[in-house]
Amino acid sequence: MNPEAKKQVNKLFLFIFLSFLLTSHVAAQSVLSFERIEGLSQSTGYAITKDKQGFLWIATADGLNRYDGVEMRAYKPGRGKTDGYMMGRLIRSDILEDDHERIWFSTDLAVHSFDKKTELFKTWPLSKQNQFANPLLFRDGHLWLANADAGLFDLDISTGESTFYPSTTRLMYNGVSDNNNNLWFASNKGLLQFNLTTKQWQQYFSDKEFYSVAISNDTLFISEKKNILVAPLNTPHNYSFAEFSNQERDLVHRIYADEMKNIWVGDESGNVFFRQHGTKRFQWSGNINRAGRVRTNYPVYCFYYDPSGRLWTGGYMFGLIKAEIRKQGFTVFPQSGSGAAPENIFVNTFFEQGNEVWLGTFQKGIVILDKTTGLTRTFDLPYSGPPLVYGKSVHLIRSDNHGNLWTGSSGYLYVRKKGSGSFTPILIPLVPSALQNPQVWSIAENENGWLIGTNVGVYQVAESANKFAIGHIEALGNSRVAGLCRAPSGEWYIAFESGGIVVTKDPTSSEGQTRIFEDTNVRALYYDDRHSMLWICSSDGLIAWHSASRQHKIVAPDNYTYAVLPDSNDLWVSTNSGLIKASLRYSGNDPLPGATLVTFTTRDGLPDNQFNANAAHKGMSGTFYFGTPSGIVWF
Repeated sequence: MNPEAKKQVNKLFLFIFLSFLLTSHVAAQSVLSFERIEGLSQSTGYAITKDKQGFLWIATADGLNRYDGVEMRAYKPGRGKTDGYMMGRLIRSDILEDDHERIWFSTDLAVHSFDKKTELFKTWPLSKQNQFANPLLFRDGHLWLANADAGLFDLDISTGESTFYPSTTRLMYNGVSDNNNNLWFASNKGLLQFNLTTKQWQQYFSDKEFYSVAISNDTLFISEKKNILVAPLNTPHNYSFAEFSNQERDLVHRIYADEMKNIWVGDESGNVFFRQHGTKRFQWSGNINRAGRVRTNYPVYCFYYDPSGRLWTGGYMFGLIKAEIRKQGFTVFPQSGSGAAPENIFVNTFFEQGNEVWLGTFQKGIVILDKTTGLTRTFDLPYSGPPLVYGKSVHLIRSDNHGNLWTGSSGYLYVRKKGSGSFTPILIPLVPSALQNPQVWSIAENENGWLIGTNVGVYQVAESANKFAIGHIEALGNSRVAGLCRAPSGEWYIAFESGGIVVTKDPTSSEGQTRIFEDTNVRALYYDDRHSMLWICSSDGLIAWHSASRQHKIVAPDNYTYAVLPDSNDLWVSTNSGLIKASLRYSGNDPLPGATLVTFTTRDGLPDNQFNANAAHKGMSGTFYFGTPSGIVWF
């Protein structure tokens, strides 16, 4: 072989080799790692859903289970008890949640609702007798349910009366609904359609046996043995067969469409396939049997896709299985054993400046962290007075709308004016009746200057001829201020750690003041101008309070919430049991949002599940910072 030909062969070999590496990398990246979650009351998961509070609910062959991300709780029938208890153990139905905090499902003996507030079960007879029926859809105060042998039931929830619509053939009760008032079912005699308006059945493909059906973007996905038919909703007969990767597959057991319009497929051998919205081919994404130590061949029963980036799968003998699809990346400081930070650093507040983060700490002053190197240095504020109790604690580092940077310690308020390289100290006058020196906790501004929230009440700060004047506002008392903010309407919200929130147009006057949530311990406030919504972190959870209608709801109950930061249509909320991402939904004339909650804990890479009060900051780079007793985290 001549040298030139040999050179060309080497190039070709190199190209093939690199192409192989690239293809292998892409394939490896698309395969999910499945993790079995222990603790279910029984080892088969038939259905999974997530409620508005962020709990997972799992149907098993031995009761209903609730999972909070850490612990599993099982609900089973009471021995010899009926009222308020479950009837039957085997739950093969889907699980739905209504707008009244009730979970709906069916055992093999009866349809149930479970009131999450009272923790009581109620059975709902259909056609005057208890029987199995799968809950499908809430519509105008009615619940539609399907029974494989009988057909459909329309249950009027207000009266408990039901109407029966027999089907033309036996159906697979896991039906789906479209946007045109239709329900769709797979059956051993084709595809069944029921119109909720005309109350009429229609049958397609009577010569085919179907097992599962899903709908995404006005398209039907219907399983026929190992294949999937892809058919337009309006003209199902104009179908085609879905394309799959070369991975061998078994009988398709379940098809599921997630909120992102992606399609997930599970087969009898535990294989999981995924078709991203906008693409045509299903890719193999792994096998749930790899979650076990022993090689098995168990099938997939159900899916639930969590908007946070988790796929939850229910399977035979594996119960509840988790796969991380889009893992939230957390950076933690200090890293364990790094020795890069002062010992026992406890962060109260943050301020991002380029690649550096200023940390206001408990009794260690200001520590500046270089995120690139992980090294820290201390920053000393100008102070020459005697040591004070908690004098070196810094609870606030914030910039205002004019580019000034504010902080405080040792009974002083400090400001570094825009363009200046040094801080100017402003002595905070003592309050005669207070037992402590003032500590600065929060700041907000208006056209007259700034309001400063402290541990001894609120101060007004004004600037004239480059000099600052500061005075205590007697009308607001001398209680510790947890947070303050001002709405575009000019209304001030001043939150006290105990005693609720003062709402006033004029903070300097006691006239016109009203108090809301007087029995609530408040930790932080955030006002959403766009929705006229005051978000309140409190001992009762995260509270949404609509300032125009004066309506409110608790979005994240069962948590002591410490801080909240906005992220487009989401909120990040620090609590006493992890970090919550709340995805908000505003609809119709209801001013209060619905929310889907996802909780991140130490299992997801956080340094601690407990967070520090009001220790949160969103930097100019879009980075979020939170403080915990075990260090800080950013993402």
